[in-house]
Amino acid sequence: MNKNTLIIGGSGALGSALTNKLKQASKIFNIDLVPNPSASKNILLDPSSTVSTQLASVLPQIDEPLGAIFCTAGGFAMESLDSPHLFTSLDSMISMNFNSTLLGARIGAERLSQNGLFVSTGADHVFHNIAPEMLTYALSKNLVHNLHMLVCENGEFKEKGVDCICILPTTIDSEANRAAMPDADFAKWLDPSKISDLLKMWVESQNRPSNGAFVKLSNQDGFVTGVVI
Repeated sequence: MNKNTLIIGGSGALGSALTNKLKQASKIFNIDLVPNPSASKNILLDPSSTVSTQLASVLPQIDEPLGAIFCTAGGFAMESLDSPHLFTSLDSMISMNFNSTLLGARIGAERLSQNGLFVSTGADHVFHNIAPEMLTYALSKNLVHNLHMLVCENGEFKEKGVDCICILPTTIDSEANRAAMPDADFAKWLDPSKISDLLKMWVESQNRPSNGAFVKLSNQDGFVTGVVI
């Protein structure tokens, strides 16, 4: 099995935890704005560049076939329709949540090997609920959900037997989320290390959901469980 792994956002909370789980058995390519010293190779993006320019820069640096791609980059915003920061926030959310996933999918079409794995990160709350109070975040994450449904039917991926899975986390326990929601009950949030345990099993073809699955991630007594919905 090809163990080379690409993590989009490998310097963030979930990406860093996943890197630490996989680095003993995998060569880790990290695409992010800042390096992760635990990754085998860091590929840094210019945030002012278009996605097509980023792709042209990144693709030659991924010089080996990949067994798995994880799109863990993302951000969160509470902006409603009447917010003065609406359009700035939308640009930011689309860039962090959607464009990063689209970049990963495009790389996957070029570099994923037979029976590979492509995992995108959606959001459980906006998947199930209308959320006008977080309009720009909801728009960007629902674009990720729709992209997943398109990618899992992509001819190149299906020809290679790639499993495309979209995880739907509830709140992930990260420094950024704690700062944004200081009064929340952190014990109910998802530990990035525990999410990574689950994702590591999928890399190893253990309990891997089928192509096209949306998987809700929940905290059950301190453990992260995944339920296909």
